[in-house]
Amino acid sequence: ARFTGGTVDFSGARFTGGTVDFHDSGFTGGTVDFLDARFTGGTVGFIGAEFADGAVDLRSAEFAGATVSFSGAR
Repeated sequence: ARFTGGTVDFSGARFTGGTVDFHDSGFTGGTVDFLDARFTGGTVGFIGAEFADGAVDLRSAEFAGATVSFSGAR
């Protein structure tokens, strides 16, 4: 997926169990918010994702019991 410009807002999102896959996604020219998001159990992958010319905010995010990978992200 490609998210270009604007705001991608996952604030307050709950990722519980299962798999969330952002592999090779592009987040460019905007803001990606995970404010107060909760990752509990399961797998979340940002493998090879690109974050460019913008901001990523993980303030108050909680990672508890989930496997989260930013391997190869840039």
